[in-house]
Amino acid sequence: MAARMAPRKSDSPLAYLNGEFVAADEAQLPVWDRGVVQGACVTEMIRTFQRVPFRLEDHLARLRSSLAYLGVFLAESDGELASIIQRLIESGAAGLAPRADLGIVILVTPGSIPMYAGDVPVSTSATICIHTFSLPFRQWAGK
Repeated sequence: MAARMAPRKSDSPLAYLNGEFVAADEAQLPVWDRGVVQGACVTEMIRTFQRVPFRLEDHLARLRSSLAYLGVFLAESDGELASIIQRLIESGAAGLAPRADLGIVILVTPGSIPMYAGDVPVSTSATICIHTFSLPFRQWAGK
C-alpha cells in the first residue's frame, strides 16, 4: 500500500492516518469511528535510541497479536509500517537537538460505524494512525 501525501497546511511533524501522511496537528478521527464511539482501540508505544526505533519487530508483533485477538487486520505489512515509521521519525526529528529522541505511537481502531455516520460514505476497514513526539527527558530528570 503506497501512502499518499496530503496537502500540508501546517509546519507540524507528519503523522500517518489511513494511508496518508498529514500534518500531525491535523490528524483526526471522525466521531463515528469505533475508537471514539466505543473506545475500541489498540495502541503501541515505541521509543527511539539515536533515532532508531527500539525493538520495532517485537512491537509490531505485539500489535498484530492484539489486533488478531480482536479480529482487526491492517492492510499495511510490517515492512510498510517500518518504512512509514522511518519517514515519521525523520519528520519528527527535524529541528530537534541532535541527541533528542522520539516516542512513536501506533493507534488502531476497528474503523467506522456506518450507522453513526448517517449519509456520509465511510470505510469499515481498520483506522490506523501513527505519530511521533519528542521525548520529554527533562520531565523525568528528577526521577
